[in-house]
Amino acid sequence: MLLDARKDRVNDVGMRYALLVLVFLVGCGAPRSEPWVVSRLYFGLSSDAGPVTDEQFRDFLEQEVTVQFPAGLTRYQTEGQWRGADGVVRREPSAVIELVHLDSVASTAKLQAIIYLYKKRFHQESVLLIQGHPQVRFE
Repeated sequence: MLLDARKDRVNDVGMRYALLVLVFLVGCGAPRSEPWVVSRLYFGLSSDAGPVTDEQFRDFLEQEVTVQFPAGLTRYQTEGQWRGADGVVRREPSAVIELVHLDSVASTAKLQAIIYLYKKRFHQESVLLIQGHPQVRFE
C-alpha cells in the first residue's frame, strides 16, 4: 500500500513536469499579441562613386522610404565602420532609419525593395537591417 502511494506521487510529479514543459513549448509557438516590428536600416553615405549628399539622401527618403512607410520614421546621423567583402575596414558617415510597423509579408517586401534601390542607386555593397519585436503603445 505504501509502495502504491509513492508510485502515485512520482507519477503525479512526472505528469506535472510534463504538463509544464508542454505549456512552455506551446507558448513558444504562440502568435504575438502585438504584431509590431522595429526595423533599423543602416545606410553608408560614401562609395567609390563619391559621397551621398544630404540632399540625395533626403530625396531617397522622400521618394522611396516615405512612400512605402508613410506613418513616419526616425533618422539618425552617425559615423560607422565596417569590413567590406575585400577584408578592408572602412569608416564613413552613415544614416540610420528606424521604422515601427506591423509585422507582415508586405512590410518585409517593402524593406527589401528599399535596400535594393539604395544599393543600386548609391553603389553600396550592403545595407544593414536589424529587426526586433518591441512592446508598442501609443499614449
